[in-house]
Amino acid sequence: MDFNTEIKDDIAVFTIHKLVSDYDNKTILEVVEEVIVEGHTDIIVDLKHLQFINSSGLSFLMSVLTRARNAGGDMYIINVSEQVSRLLVMTKLESLFTMFESEEEAKNAFIQ
Repeated sequence: MDFNTEIKDDIAVFTIHKLVSDYDNKTILEVVEEVIVEGHTDIIVDLKHLQFINSSGLSFLMSVLTRARNAGGDMYIINVSEQVSRLLVMTKLESLFTMFESEEEAKNAFIQ
């Protein structure tokens, strides 16, 4: 499996290991949908295992963000590598995403 999901303090935390295939990303998005239906609309996406992301990965992140916000929640990204961060800047997508260094920081932002 290319990801793990945990519910912590009513926040869904997805630890992603790979985001390069539309097929695999679709599988993760199905789980995102299930989690949202269960009422966990605040989502943290942990990218600590990713050094690279392609257009499929960017599309995935935008899809999760849209789903969370449409459900009344939000999505934060944590542990973004320098390469992924540079790609977000180059594609002018960094302003769409709220990024934190750690899970604890992201959780605290949801609480406020």
